[in-house]
Order: sequence, then structure tokens, then C-alpha cells
Amino acid sequence: MSRTLNKTWPWAAGLAAWYLLPWAGFALAQSGSPTDAAGLGFAALLLLNPGASFLAGALVGYRHGFSWLLLPLVAVAWVPAVYLVYNDSALPYALLYMAFALAGLGAGVGVRAALARRRPSVG
Repeated sequence: MSRTLNKTWPWAAGLAAWYLLPWAGFALAQSGSPTDAAGLGFAALLLLNPGASFLAGALVGYRHGFSWLLLPLVAVAWVPAVYLVYNDSALPYALLYMAFALAGLGAGVGVRAALARRRPSVG
């Protein structure tokens, strides 16, 4: 389990940093209208964060194989963004991001298996 954790926590840390990016965007959007900040928040919640979760899951699945440990780490990575950028009402999005990470894990493992079948065996 510790080997799996050592392989997956950097990806979750990267996701945590990604989830906090709208915080910087909100600061920049404060000079404009409030709707700019709201639009950025909704885009991050519904487009950017699920895409980043899928990508991180796909990369972990491709590089390290299927790792169930990534799913709770994705949810834990989301918690700081909930309380620093959004509010408690954004907490259920952790389930959505876990689902996208699960789909990404499946895609990454699938690509890994397909490439392994195509490689000639050495021996």
C-alpha cells in the first residue's frame, strides 16, 4: 500500500494545486465585473476540474496501473479548494471528480494493456 501511495500522492498534490487555480483567477476577475468571477468558477467546477481529474486518472492508470487509492486522494485534494475558493455547497463535486478520475484510470489502464499487447516479447 505504501508503494501505491508513493506513486499516487504526487498526482493528487498536482490536482490540489490545479483545483486552487480559480483562486488566482478570482483575484484577477475582481477588477472586472462579478459575473466574470462567477463564470470562471462555474467553468472550473464543470469543465476544467473534471478534465484535470480525468487526465490525472489516465496518467496514473497508464504509468502505474489501476490504483483505487487515487479516488479518495482526489476527494481529499478537492477539500482545500472547497473551503478556500468555494463554499460547503461545492463539496459534493468531489464525487463527480472521483467518477472522472475512475474513468481516466480505466482509460489509462486500457491504453497500457493495448500497448503491452502490441509490443513484441523480449526473450
